[in-house]
Amino acid sequence: MYAAFEFRGFLESRQHQYLLAQEEYRRKLPKHWKTGEQGKELDQVFKNNCIQCIELVFEDGYKVLARYVPVSKALRASVEQLNTYRHSLKKPLGELELAELRNRLAATLPLAEECLSGNMLSPVFKPKKGGLARFEVLSELSAKESAEMKERLQKGTNVVATVRYEEPLSLQ
Repeated sequence: MYAAFEFRGFLESRQHQYLLAQEEYRRKLPKHWKTGEQGKELDQVFKNNCIQCIELVFEDGYKVLARYVPVSKALRASVEQLNTYRHSLKKPLGELELAELRNRLAATLPLAEECLSGNMLSPVFKPKKGGLARFEVLSELSAKESAEMKERLQKGTNVVATVRYEEPLSLQ
């Protein structure tokens, strides 16, 4: 049961993190324990449930890979199914129920790992005419790496960006 609770906590935290990154939606955020409402809000913000991968290649060959991995519908559904185990234990689970629980936990883990593999809090939106595309990348850089990035990102730097979309894992 504790593992089901951990997945629930993970789902709450990741969805809340994505929502907080969206400035215009901050005033109407659903409470973090209302995962269904959070999921609907995320679906409205990000209608595309695909993983967005952006590779930036600088003039000197330096590459940066940024990935937005949404909280997939499969992950939300699996965590909601695990939630039933947290609330309905009036008697100990039998062998069959324990096996089902283990299978559900095992199926949920790769979905959660995939979600955590992203380093962007939101997808890059296509800018309006002449606007600049903006995105935030979560990454831990050393002082040296940070200085190198700052130097590379000077105005006028040529960067080639390649964007591709991948389907998220589905529930097994």
